[in-house]
Amino acid sequence: MAVPHPIQSRLKTSLRRIENYTRGSEKSYLKNLVGVCELVRGELEKDSPYLPELLEEAQAVLESGVSHAPFKFMPSWAHEKDKYPLIEDPPEQKPVELTDSQIRKLTLAFPDRFTMPADELVDEVKEMNSSPWTKKTQRHPKSSPLARFRPKLPPLTYDSPNAMCVVDACCEIQSTRTATPLGLNISRNGSCLALNVATGSDNRAPGLYYRFLQAESCYHFFQPGLARVASHIALDDDRRLLFVGDKHRIKSYAWADPESDDYVFIPNLHPTHTLNSQHARGPMVALPNGTVIRAGEGEASVWNIDALKTHGKTGRNIVGKQDNRIYEHAKRHDKSQIEPSTGSSRSSCIQFGNPSLSLTGWEPLVQAPSTMLSYSGKSDCLTLDLEHGGSIAARYLGHGGTISDISLSADGPQKFLTGCNDGYARLFDLRMPFPVLTFDAGQRQEVCAAVALAHPGGIPIAFTGAKKSEQIKLWDLRARTIVYELATGNNQVESLVWSSYGSCLYAATSCQYDERWEYHSIDRQGKRKRSNEDENEYSEDPLNYTFVWPKEAYHHENYFGYAFHAGEHQMYCYNFMRDPGPLRFRGMGTLVGSSWGW
Repeated sequence: MAVPHPIQSRLKTSLRRIENYTRGSEKSYLKNLVGVCELVRGELEKDSPYLPELLEEAQAVLESGVSHAPFKFMPSWAHEKDKYPLIEDPPEQKPVELTDSQIRKLTLAFPDRFTMPADELVDEVKEMNSSPWTKKTQRHPKSSPLARFRPKLPPLTYDSPNAMCVVDACCEIQSTRTATPLGLNISRNGSCLALNVATGSDNRAPGLYYRFLQAESCYHFFQPGLARVASHIALDDDRRLLFVGDKHRIKSYAWADPESDDYVFIPNLHPTHTLNSQHARGPMVALPNGTVIRAGEGEASVWNIDALKTHGKTGRNIVGKQDNRIYEHAKRHDKSQIEPSTGSSRSSCIQFGNPSLSLTGWEPLVQAPSTMLSYSGKSDCLTLDLEHGGSIAARYLGHGGTISDISLSADGPQKFLTGCNDGYARLFDLRMPFPVLTFDAGQRQEVCAAVALAHPGGIPIAFTGAKKSEQIKLWDLRARTIVYELATGNNQVESLVWSSYGSCLYAATSCQYDERWEYHSIDRQGKRKRSNEDENEYSEDPLNYTFVWPKEAYHHENYFGYAFHAGEHQMYCYNFMRDPGPLRFRGMGTLVGSSWGW
């Protein structure tokens, strides 16, 4: 049904003001976006019959407002103060808002004004911005020293021991060194976890780490037979298949025998299918109905798994044709592991209602796996009904930038969480187009890179991961507050996944500090070592390692209970439990109990 002319006129007026905006206060610009939200909310209360059309037109105006915004990080404008509030993370004290490089430039520009070296002044500012970690701030005697709690928290008491372990940060932390991480994926029943990585000397080769969460504690690594780094992965619980795809092909690998009632894991993944994916390069999904679907521009390609030709028992049979041009166009240097099959053609095609729709990511709804919660390279968030021709079933508004991540929870199927490049995480109810809670994860200084929604013991919580500030934050959704942040060893958070099996948060993180960065030596408590001091005087490690800290690290050495610097890409498992063991370290910063190898 068409949107009435008076409402269209109001939308056009808002759009015109946005496009003609030259300068003025932040508040005056945001007023246009807030007005669109109020208009839509008014029609929602009336249950107007033209709501789908109105949401589409409103999203177009809001998208224009985001793209024309005169500031880098937009303030939140889609929340309602009392009913659907913005949850802030106020600084412990008023910060000195200067970056490390700005401070160093000041000391060079005005050498007569500063009496201390630039590096020392940087450290002084970091200490001014945050007080040192103290055990008094911990909520529980078993709280991890790598957790820093916010002061003046409201009462957080729940009947569930699992929930209290998470809220109190009672956890053991294991780490695994990895190649350059790209994204995490977990199967629907939680049996298999996979991490997509770029490997090789120049990160041009595909790689994959995988772990069977209910059977093993170690990770396995293998390189798919693709010509390029994989862009997307998908897991099929029913057939025990792992799908990994680059821009042109999809390959599947079996991780267990699908005919067995029990999981009898295959030591090495078995090559099973190759799919020709020339028409679709976007996200993938393996549905319970036996199909694999991959999104393209304005359409999605569909393959019926049971009808596909396989690589046979040896895993070496050609699927489709053998095309040696695959070697010529390969980006990876070592081409010996590339498999040259062109792959099976798609079985069918789904045409989206919007022919220009190009998706960045999607996740199947728990209660309706053929309905995909999707997002594009803009601020669009919507559900696609793949069983009914790819029609748009619902739209979700309010993002002030490109959506970076999305998370659903089987224990709370009516809610989902998004991360956004405007620095906010947003909790949505599937039945409402606006966020019910908005979390200021980035504090208008950085993007919200990764999110994970969880329900330990039935209590809803949210994790948000950051790149610039190199940490993970936990938010209590019932209490509507941030609780604490977790250290990542000065690593940037790339992807987060929650596993209800064992109450574990998995975090794929990347290290930006290599031999080109400057370091200084510290002891394990974060105390700076003077150059004339014996390195062994402070060593708590029986092997007498020298601990170092990047001078450009976001946090000061004493921000957490231990000065933990990872020094390389890591996959972390924060395993929440009632009686966690003590935190121990090996080497420059890797946690004892870590799995090594890639």
